[in-house]
Parts: sequence; C-alpha cells; structure tokens
Amino acid sequence: MSAEPLSLSRVFQTPLRSIRSAALLGNSSPDRTIRQETSEESCARVQQLGEQRVEAAHKAFQNLQSNRSPYDDISGNSRPRVRLLRLQASGADRLNDFELRTFPLKQSPKYYALSYAWATYVRDCAIQCNGKPLKISAHLLRGLNELESISDFAHKWFWIDQICINQENLKERSHQVRLMRRIYQRAELTVIWLGLNLKPYDEAAQLSQHLYDKKSELEDGQIRLPLRGDASWEQLAEVCSSSWFSRLWTLQEVFLSRKDPKVVYGARVGQLSVLLWAIGILGNKRFESPSGWTLMVDIRPGRNHFGMCTDALSLLCSYPQQFRMTHCDFATALLLARGHGASDGRDQIYGLQGLVQPPRDKDTEWPSALIPDYEKPVVQVYRDATLHIISQTGNLLPWSLVDWGWQGFKDSWPSWVPEYSNAVSMRISDVQLRIDKGSLALQRSRIRASKDRRASIRPSLDANLIIIQGLKLSTVKSTFEVDTKNPASFFHRLEEINECARSANSDNTFNKVFDDIADVFNVRAPLCRIHDFWEYISNEGQNVPNLIYFLRFLKDFDDDVTGNEEVFIEKFLITMRDKSYSNFFVDSGGDVGLGPMNMEVGDVICVLFGGAGLYVLRPVGGDSGLYRLLSECRIRRYMCGESIDALEYGVFKEEWFTIA
Repeated sequence: MSAEPLSLSRVFQTPLRSIRSAALLGNSSPDRTIRQETSEESCARVQQLGEQRVEAAHKAFQNLQSNRSPYDDISGNSRPRVRLLRLQASGADRLNDFELRTFPLKQSPKYYALSYAWATYVRDCAIQCNGKPLKISAHLLRGLNELESISDFAHKWFWIDQICINQENLKERSHQVRLMRRIYQRAELTVIWLGLNLKPYDEAAQLSQHLYDKKSELEDGQIRLPLRGDASWEQLAEVCSSSWFSRLWTLQEVFLSRKDPKVVYGARVGQLSVLLWAIGILGNKRFESPSGWTLMVDIRPGRNHFGMCTDALSLLCSYPQQFRMTHCDFATALLLARGHGASDGRDQIYGLQGLVQPPRDKDTEWPSALIPDYEKPVVQVYRDATLHIISQTGNLLPWSLVDWGWQGFKDSWPSWVPEYSNAVSMRISDVQLRIDKGSLALQRSRIRASKDRRASIRPSLDANLIIIQGLKLSTVKSTFEVDTKNPASFFHRLEEINECARSANSDNTFNKVFDDIADVFNVRAPLCRIHDFWEYISNEGQNVPNLIYFLRFLKDFDDDVTGNEEVFIEKFLITMRDKSYSNFFVDSGGDVGLGPMNMEVGDVICVLFGGAGLYVLRPVGGDSGLYRLLSECRIRRYMCGESIDALEYGVFKEEWFTIA
C-alpha cells in the first residue's frame, strides 16, 4: 500500500521569473501562450549560464596582466568601513562586471550578508569590479550566478567575505574579522547559499515544510511520510551533504541575523528554521506510514558529528527574536562550536567572536589574547585563548576538549592547550546550554568534582607551562583496553576488572565493584542499587553474583533498550566510542574508572580546581614534578566533590601541578 500523497503548502517562493519571451521557449510567435518555466528548466537555464560565466572568468584569469586592484585601504580609518558588492540581474549583458563600493558601516545602504562554504582556497576566476580585475573561486562565481537568478536578490547589495575583504592583506583581514558581529547585525538578514549542485529540490522542500507544519503530530512520533526510496528522502539527504552545516563561521552568521535566515538551494529561497527542523528530527523520531510499517529515519551524514552541528544551529536559529542581539561567553561559544571546522585553524577562535559581545561593544577593547591577528601561529592563538578563558572564568571547560590519548602528545604543542580544530567530544563535563535573561549560558551538570572551587593559577615565565592547583587522588594500577566494536569480548573484560579491583583493595566487596561498574554504565534509573540486584538474582533462583545476571539487571534499568544483555552492551560501547573512551582502569585505591585510550600504569588521577571532571596526568622525567595532561576520566566516588569535602579531614592535600 502506497503512502497518501502529501498535501503541502509550498515552503519556497518561486523566485525565477516567468519566461516572458516566447523565443526563449523555442517559438517566437506572439500568438503562442507563454507557459511557466518548470523547476528543471529553470535550473538547467541558470546552470548553463553559470558555466558560461565560469568559462569566461577562467579565460580572463589566464589572460590577467593588470596589477590594478579594486581595493582601497579600509583598515586604518577610525570610522569602521566595509565594502559591499551589488549583484546584477540574471542574464545581464556584461556577465561578470560588478560594482564594489566602500561605505562607512553606520551609513551603508540596505544589504544582505552571505553565508556559504568556501569549498576551496583556489581563486582561478577573474571578474571585473569597478572595471578592475578581482580573483575569486569558480565555486563562489556559481553562487553569485544562482543568487542573481532570484528576483529578490537581483541588483541588491551583498557583503561577501571573499570579495569584500582583501584576502591578501593580513592586517585588513584581522581588522574586518573584529567587525564581523556588527556587519551581520546591520544586514537585513543572512542569506545562506548551500553550494549544492544546481538541480530541483522541490520534494525535499515540500517534505521539510510538511514536517514543520505537523509539529504537534510529531510529539507522539505518528505522522504520514513518503515511502522508502521516495525522491524526497534522496533529495533531503543531498541537502544534508552540504559542508555549510559543519562550517564554524556558520554559527555567528546564523546567530546574528536580524530575521530568520533565508537559505538558497536549487535556485529557490526557503527559511532556515524550516529546513533545520526537518533535519533535526529525522534522526531522533520514529514514524509510521499509512500502511503501518515503522521507519526510523536517519539520512544525516556522520550521525553524531552532523547532529552536533545541526543541534547548535537549531538553537541559534530558534533563539527568541528579542534576544538575538545579545551574546554568550567564550566558554559557551566553544561548546557550540564542537564539530564545526574552519580551513584556517586560527578561525576556530576568531570565528566565534561574533557570538561573544565585547565590553561596551567597542572593538578596540577586546582582550589582547582574543584580538584577531593572522600573523600569529595557530598554537599561540589557541594557547592565549585557553589561558584567557581559564584565568577570567576560573573554569577548566576548555580542557574537556583535550584528548591526547588517541593521537599521542606533540612535542611542539603544550598538552594543556586543546587542538580546537580537532575537538569534537566533551566528555565528563557534560555541560548543557540554556537561555538565561536573553543570553546563552552554560548549565553545569551534576558532575562537579571540584565543587565550587575556581581555577587557581600561578604565573609562569615559560608561556608553554601552566601551574595550577588541585588534589592528587591516586595512580593507575591496571588498565583494560576495550574493543568497542566487539560486544562479545566485553564479558571477559568485566570479570578481569572485578578480580583486579578486589585484589587492589582487600576491603572491596562485590557490592562496591557493582556500584562502580553500574555508574560507569551510566544506568539512568537513580534507584539502581545493590540491594535491588540481590533481590533480582533471588527472583531468578540464584544466590551467587553472576555476571550475566548482572548485565541483565543493568539492562532492565535502561528504558531505551530492548533485547538481551548483548544489545545493552552494544549500546554502552557505542556511547564509549562517541565519548572517545576505550579503557577501563583500576587505580591504587581499588576504584574502577573509565578513561581514554593509551592510559598507562603510573598515570596520576587528580582533581584540578575549576574542573568538572577528573584528569589524567602523565609524569614527565621521573621526579621532575612536570606533567602532561592526557585527558579527562571518571571514577564514581569522586565525581560530586567528595575529595573537596575530604580536605578538612586531611585525607588529601592541596598541591601545585606544573603542566607542560
């Protein structure tokens, strides 16, 4: 039985103008009825024109002899100035001749700010701006061609970074990046070009609108959808493939738009909020067709990575209109940026500045550590930003992005400085975003290993060292690497962990190890306790702790899992992979913990003030007192500030750790 046809209101305007000339349809007779151009014909026409423009621009680039530049100097003026590009109308006589003008930012005409992915740094096309040649990429020229085919954008002013910033001038790039927040705030709105192949996406647009219009029916997961294999699914999957979604600059460009951003794909214009809603729910909802079959749809590429990006975009796009012009702190911006990337590593910091409101909104008053400077090496940009965030907030949130376990330390890179360009997971800190009085803020989770203690740092003569205060809890006694793709091997590992923990501390009982492992499994029911387990195995006719029954018991406390204990283990191992964990360990006190890859016997487990989780430090050079920060880890009995409480009883003492 086929699904009922979708009766949908159109999400997109039809932007391409009706063909008024019968000659364009192959017949010049004025008596013929002029018909509306189909989507396929519109896209084919626009694409053909675009390829003609790219070919002409390639030839112009090859014949480029003039050194004349259309750029004037806009970086040294006390009044902020910007350049704007005026688009042409589709099919203009002079295809690649544009007007580029400089305006004081506060006196600029109405303009749109373009958001798009560069795709390449190769600029091998030459266009004319004010009669002077300018190099751009073929990818962007195709974008200009598609935008000009839309009547709403023809002859309009646009701010486009590749054109409106002199990319050869590092001083100007630094200056304009500092103005980015104000540039996007003053624009009419942000226009997004997804950079997809020019073809119709009507079915994807209609499906997106259908899902958006049926919000109430989605609450219980029941909604009529097209059948598997329908073109709408394929088209929506292709829309998801755009690199725009994982681009770091996208965050501030969406956040700062004064109105719901418009998104362009298939030479049509739609609303970003509609598209994000459809994409965001597809991986998280179960749907039923009219014939009764169930479909769990996840068309999104790189499920966890892509979902992280679209979740952040959805939050920013749905931000209450009256709060759009506010800000978040830099730690919150870092959290939002997980999974997003930039072709220039320095932009992992500079690309977040538009989300963070500077003091009194004066660009000259940015903290020196955060002022965009493209002459700095990447490691210095990251180091300065990390130290600034920790010093100003007293929070070690950036260290939730540190993970040297999977790739090993770098000699030229301080271990306490996250590689923000590679950071995806934030493990133990488990912070969540919330809206508080018009600002995005971090909501601390229940995990607060250092409680309310702020980070305490001593000055260091070596900029690559950080000296920070904390508590040494224990050392690693044994590690147990887990094959997260092999659930069957996991049973044997748990038996070994149990034996090791009990041999490390003779006071350990099965009850104690049970609590440790149950916590590591992150069983959701708060009432999962050891006496429940004894009752469980008693009901099963057992009187001796048994691993299989133990796993079945844990599974029964997780409402999201159906099936046998191997299904439960498989779900847990997927969680381990998502959080980049691959090791169980037993410490010198007999506690069972969960940690990163490549933990070693002798690694130090500690609480560092200002941190939500525990940290693994690797001693360097014997008794030198120098450490490297490996990553975060988890031990149940220290995650809620128990070690801080034990200070008054002399169980631990405060120490200074020098981390290279």
